[in-house]
Amino acid sequence: MAVLPVARVPDPGTPQPGDGHQCAPKLARRGAAVMSEPVTDIYTAEVHTVTPQTPIEEVMRMMTERRVRHVPVVGDGGLRGIVSIGDVVKIRMGELETERTALTDYITGSR
Repeated sequence: MAVLPVARVPDPGTPQPGDGHQCAPKLARRGAAVMSEPVTDIYTAEVHTVTPQTPIEEVMRMMTERRVRHVPVVGDGGLRGIVSIGDVVKIRMGELETERTALTDYITGSR
């Protein structure tokens, strides 16, 4: 199992771009007025977290089952980073490429 790298922790004082996952459906239903509503109307209240030692397979399972694209990484009493679905896909693609290379080498007798 691979150890998941942790993305940088965003500065709380700096506005961060959202992915629109929570806001887009409300915008479609209620129009632009939703943009002036408080964030408490659209944020995810039940946040599921992982630790830096959580296996990638577990993070992938959590993201799939809970239908989330970002997971906070906590440890040492605070937020250590955020794992995005892009981070997980990048790691998994690297693993698959390594496996493919090993199988190709085995079949062709390259090593």
